[in-house]
Amino acid sequence: MRFELFVALRYLFARRGQAFISVISWISVAGVALGVASLIVVMGVMNGFTTDLRDKIIGITSHAVINSAYGKMLEDQLLISRIARVEGVVGATPFIHSGVLLSSRAGGSGSYLRGVDTVSGPKVLGGLNKSTMGSVDDLASEEGLPGSIIGEALADKLNVDIGSRVNLLAPSDQQSS
Repeated sequence: MRFELFVALRYLFARRGQAFISVISWISVAGVALGVASLIVVMGVMNGFTTDLRDKIIGITSHAVINSAYGKMLEDQLLISRIARVEGVVGATPFIHSGVLLSSRAGGSGSYLRGVDTVSGPKVLGGLNKSTMGSVDDLASEEGLPGSIIGEALADKLNVDIGSRVNLLAPSDQQSS
């Protein structure tokens, strides 16, 4: 019998006069087993959380953004076609972004607006395809006012739903593209 096994069995199964040592040993073994089990469970949950969080961030944010130091980019379609030809690029789309003020009958709120092409945008930003209500295809209609996608928290704050009217105020001197 190996020495380690002999010592382990000696303290796990003690003689009559040393029963208290056996109880303490069993409690210690159970505590270590419970600690290791909880560590394995927490690591599994955190790994799943990390994967989910990474997928959500990548779904709404591009891997790379190309900006112009001189304001609006000229000939952006030519630039997009050049970028799309680069090996490893899955998609490219133009967009504009700006701080805005949104208001409805229930009140107003500052927000961040990103204008994305409705055809090429969903290919680049996977989060556009995961709307719980409505669709990106609804935004491309030629009738009436342009559509928008609003997050759930902002929609609750403004008390709006699909088809509700939202007023948007953007500063004209700070537009970027």
